[in-house]
Amino acid sequence: MNLLIKFTPLLLFVLLSLDSFGQERKMLKSNQRYQVTNGKRYKFKAGNEIQFNAFGKVVSGALAENKKLKVPGGKSYEFQGGRALTFNETGRITSGSLVKNQVLETIGGDFYEFQAELPLIFDVKGYVIGGYLSCDSILAIPNGLKLEFDHGSLTTFNKDGEVTSGALTVATTLEILGGEFFEFESGSILSFSETGRVESGALSENHTLEIPGGQRYEFEAGSIIIFDRIGRVISGYLTKNSDLITKSGVPMPFKTGQKVNFDYNGNAYVKR
Repeated sequence: MNLLIKFTPLLLFVLLSLDSFGQERKMLKSNQRYQVTNGKRYKFKAGNEIQFNAFGKVVSGALAENKKLKVPGGKSYEFQGGRALTFNETGRITSGSLVKNQVLETIGGDFYEFQAELPLIFDVKGYVIGGYLSCDSILAIPNGLKLEFDHGSLTTFNKDGEVTSGALTVATTLEILGGEFFEFESGSILSFSETGRVESGALSENHTLEIPGGQRYEFEAGSIIIFDRIGRVISGYLTKNSDLITKSGVPMPFKTGQKVNFDYNGNAYVKR
């Protein structure tokens, strides 16, 4: 199964919090103490990479031991040593893994128990916007439809507490962008638009689908497909070897199981 990392506002928030501050990376050969963004000094674990901001303060890294730290909003939790932490500009934790399972408030005001030892992501007020639930849970997506989500995958939430991405426990027929319905397999990450339609996911069966430009190709089941706003495929995996036209007009060979992306004219390309 191929995994899609979708650049949702949630993921962009986390990445930008690193990129906007990070100027240098360093792999530690031994446990060492460094200042984080609020000036406090913590011991970071050998064998892990740490990242510094422009002022030489650590914005991400794994501590050498468990430690109780504050998240935005002021609440404190015990975070696990040896697992990556992300610090905001005031030294509060925006992502990290807890030492034990804990019931936490999500951005929408609901409370769920989240798993220890797996990443949690907090918003600017300290509410959970992403994490691994401690058990399979029935949750609403943005159109109000309630689905059962798998506790073994990262589940993310919008400002109303509705699921924007997660893995289903059973294969389910859902509406995609553009209005068509397809069955999506269980266990694969689905992402949902603000209207609750599927933006990306893995189909349960092979399907012949349209790409921008009007051409149609058969895409394989079990691999992530990304749809544009009217339901055309802009990224997926073909079921057979194909020579596809690129922007330059020169055909490019794509093999079965190779990821292919399409621009708004239907030209094929490979993301570097």
